[in-house]
Amino acid sequence: MAGKALLLALCAAALVAPLAAFTSGAERAANAAMTAAQAQVSALEKAIEGGDAVENLGAQIDGLVEAVERSFTAGIEKAGVSEADAAQQRELMMKQLEGPLSGLFLQQLRRLREQALEKFRTDSGNGGSEAAEFDAMLIADKTFAAKAEESQPTKCISLFQASFDYGIERSELQELLREVASRTKSVTDARLEAARQQAEALKYLGKQQQELAECQRQQYSAGPPFSFGCAYKVPLTNINLSGTYQNGKTKLVCSVVDEPVLNNITPDQGFVTGLDDGAMGLSFNMNLF
Repeated sequence: MAGKALLLALCAAALVAPLAAFTSGAERAANAAMTAAQAQVSALEKAIEGGDAVENLGAQIDGLVEAVERSFTAGIEKAGVSEADAAQQRELMMKQLEGPLSGLFLQQLRRLREQALEKFRTDSGNGGSEAAEFDAMLIADKTFAAKAEESQPTKCISLFQASFDYGIERSELQELLREVASRTKSVTDARLEAARQQAEALKYLGKQQQELAECQRQQYSAGPPFSFGCAYKVPLTNINLSGTYQNGKTKLVCSVVDEPVLNNITPDQGFVTGLDDGAMGLSFNMNLF
C-alpha cells in the first residue's frame, strides 16, 4: 500500500516538473532584470535627494528600460519560455517598473521646481523692480520647462500607462512664482512706507529743533545794534517823561522834581551841591517788551 502511494507521488511530480521549470524560468529572467533596474533607480533617487537634478533623466530612463528588456529577453531565451508566457511576464514586469520610474520622474520635477524658485529669487534681486521680477519669472519658467522636458522618457513611453507629463507641476510653479513675487512686493512696499514715515518724522523733528534754536537765539541775543532815547517835560508841571529803546526792550521813566531844585542843578554846582537839604524827588520806571 505504501509502495503504491509512493509510486503515485512520483508520477505526479513527473507531470508537474515541466510546468514548474517553465514558470520559474520566466520569473527568474524577470527577477534578474528587475534587480539590476532597481539598483539603478535607487542610485538616481539618491542623486536627486542629494540636492542636484539628474541631467538627461529621460534618456537614462530609456536606457534603463532597454537594459531590462535585453536582460529579460536573454533570460527567457535561455530558459526556453514560450512567447505567450514571456509576453505575460513582460507586461507584469513593466507594471512593477512603472511605479518606481514614475516616482523618480516626480521627484526630479520637485527638485527642478526648487531650483527654478531659487533662480527666480537670484535674478529678481529679492525685491527689485517689477520689470526685473517679470523677466526673472519668464526665465525661471522656461528653465523649468526645458529641464522637465529633458527628464521625460521618449522611447519607452508606450510601455507605461503613466504619462510622464509636467504640465501640472509647471502650472503650480507659475502660481508659486506669482505668489512669491506678490509677497516680495508687499514687503518692499512696507519697507518703503516705513522709510518714508521715518524721513517725515525726522524732518518734523528737525524743523522743531530749528524753531527752538531760533527762539533761544531771539531770547538771548544782544538785540538790535542801535538804541533810542527821548525826554519830554510837561509844560507848567514838575513832571518829566523820558523813554529809551535798547537791546529790543523799551523803558519809560516818569520823574517829579521840584522846580527850584531843578534850577539849582547847574553845570557849575553839580548834582550834589545844587540840592538843598530836604529836597526830594519822585521817579517811576516801567519796562515794556
